[in-house]
Amino acid sequence: MVERTPNSRAFRDFEEDGWNRNATDYAAAFGRATEPFIEPLLDAAQVTSETQLLDLACGPGSLAAVAATRGADVVGADISEKMVAVARQRNPDIPFHRAAAEDLPFPDSSFDAVCSGFAMHHFPDPGEAAAEVLRVLRPGGAFSFTVWSGDADKDTFFNLVSEAVERHGTLEGSLPEGPENFALADRTRCESLLAEAGFEGTRRSEITVDLDLPGPESILDILGTTVRMRAIVEAQTEGAQRLIRADLIEAAQRFERFGSVRLPMTGVLVSARGRVGQSAHRERQA
Repeated sequence: MVERTPNSRAFRDFEEDGWNRNATDYAAAFGRATEPFIEPLLDAAQVTSETQLLDLACGPGSLAAVAATRGADVVGADISEKMVAVARQRNPDIPFHRAAAEDLPFPDSSFDAVCSGFAMHHFPDPGEAAAEVLRVLRPGGAFSFTVWSGDADKDTFFNLVSEAVERHGTLEGSLPEGPENFALADRTRCESLLAEAGFEGTRRSEITVDLDLPGPESILDILGTTVRMRAIVEAQTEGAQRLIRADLIEAAQRFERFGSVRLPMTGVLVSARGRVGQSAHRERQA
């Protein structure tokens, strides 16, 4: 049995609370930045008609909804009770379950494919999550996921927030201990994690899109539906928070063209398959 450390439990609770807080507004705010990656995620996992698919960390169910239009037999799972409620309301014909990525309520070999959009870095132990994905996949099943690149020249939003916090506050000591935010964007670390979990044939590509905002002030709506960045800002003094928010609005103005703001965002798309013939059984956590 895998024991959860106090730090991993604290980080899991932090993430769950954060997504519960964001559930109502996420789809209309930061969720728009993730939508352009849905089709590439499904393509990477070769999701077609009748594919048995798990949308892991499904959020408001956007990926699951697109997969259903392809004819896939899709199920969603998310740790946030409120996100699951939103997903069910938006997609009443798709089953959604409240579950942690490391302890999924599905039998071994339940799915042909698992897709997860911008969630692996939110799990307390991405390696444990990958091993659990392998358990619920059929032999040779596909796993695809996205993470943000973390490159200062490619992920404009994250860079602007980090710079504003560094100028007016501190990035240290605001969050419970957890996985590095952009660790899985690194090819070597990502391939190593997936190989250890039992996957092979890892592929990695980058996709850059523009996050369109109606105006510079809208960058605060995007910030308000993140978890880590929002928590970092809210951990600052009230004076520092005001300066950070003003800084972000001013920075967003540099990307304003013809009445709208376009912030480049780069995601890393990763796909792999479970090794054929390898046992996917693992003792589930209590």
